[in-house]
Amino acid sequence: MIKRKAAAVSVFAAVLCAVWLLVGCAPRKFGDGQTAASSAASFGNTAAVGASVRNGVWLTFVGSTVFDSRENLELALRNIHAAGFDTVYPVVWNKGYTTFPSESLRRLAGVDLEPKLAGRDPLAEIIDANKRLGLGLAIIPWFEYGLKVVFGAAQDRSKPQPDRLKSTFPLAFKARAAGMLLKRQDGSDTFYDKGNGHFFGFLNPLDSRVRALLGGMASEVTNRYEVQGFQIDDHFSIHNEFGYNSDVLAAFDNHLQSKGLGRHSFGQQQDAAGLRVQAGLWNEFRAGMVNGLAKEMGEQLPRHRKGFVYQISPAGDIGFSYGVWLQNWRALVQDRVVQEFVLQAYRDQMGPFLSLINHSSVGVSRSRAAGQIAIFAGYKGDPRPASLLVSQIEAVRRKGMGVSVFFYDTLFTADAARLAAISQALKGPLN
Repeated sequence: MIKRKAAAVSVFAAVLCAVWLLVGCAPRKFGDGQTAASSAASFGNTAAVGASVRNGVWLTFVGSTVFDSRENLELALRNIHAAGFDTVYPVVWNKGYTTFPSESLRRLAGVDLEPKLAGRDPLAEIIDANKRLGLGLAIIPWFEYGLKVVFGAAQDRSKPQPDRLKSTFPLAFKARAAGMLLKRQDGSDTFYDKGNGHFFGFLNPLDSRVRALLGGMASEVTNRYEVQGFQIDDHFSIHNEFGYNSDVLAAFDNHLQSKGLGRHSFGQQQDAAGLRVQAGLWNEFRAGMVNGLAKEMGEQLPRHRKGFVYQISPAGDIGFSYGVWLQNWRALVQDRVVQEFVLQAYRDQMGPFLSLINHSSVGVSRSRAAGQIAIFAGYKGDPRPASLLVSQIEAVRRKGMGVSVFFYDTLFTADAARLAAISQALKGPLN
């Protein structure tokens, strides 16, 4: 009886939490004449949104040696500044680890830093070098993995080595044991990403422990360090196959009831129109959970610090982001949760690239927030040609937008002529 009562209280709390998140993140229309700058005023920061032309570079510790030493970080900052960029996005959260000592992560996972960085604080090193060298770069920490946790690569999981995997990815296994992960309809809790060969899980946005972890890390990285912003990206999302947890379904039922509707059991026979309606509401609800958490995290940031911005860097157009990954980034812009967006236009041909950056979702969002376009410099060992990157930079500048490049190692190769051409393009005409 006690267990049943406790479970009922837990579900009721989740329902209330979900309603609060969804209502708090309901998209609001902008009034006549309201611009990106005026919308940012409510966030306490108009200057940052006015800085619509931001040129940045991402720094990561996966497939890169940048974070291997203080000297490597300092060289990277020098190179970025010399090439004409003004912003750096250093990763602070990746595969269940941070690049700064995090008490929030330690409390939950028993680790407080990426193991190979033990004894260091790379984020502090970046900030110190930027100041000491007088580079004047904006440092915007990149919260890369969002709601994703890693269970290991396919080749690792095919071997009977569970203890080694648990020690390598402690957060994922502890989150699973604690019931903090979202589930598919069949009860499974992992997703295989063919792109990088890893198995992932998704943290439940309605779980109070998840909110405490992510909100705590966001607060630590922005309030303890002198940074100019905070960036979430396309990983701040959940795959559309996930979310069939009892607390999520209970919250969804409550959401439907508030609209005077009822839920058909998933898998129950119903007419095609009814299926479409429920599918649309179900996607909307889960995307709302993600956006509600993004908003809650934003409230942990130093919103009134001069020049501070909250960014999102989504992948592709809104149809892909929302349809597959339940990330309604345009709503985050419209609802004034973020003040800048950096759209990942990682196309290897100019036709698709131009189609994406000219998409209506980009134009509409630019009327509400400062927008930049991100381009892909290539994979490690296979950098994209300078001619393509230069053409893409020039196309972005013709739109009056800034350019961010993923990532440092494939931008700064041994080809000096390639880098010179890219650097020169950054100085080209800006419409």
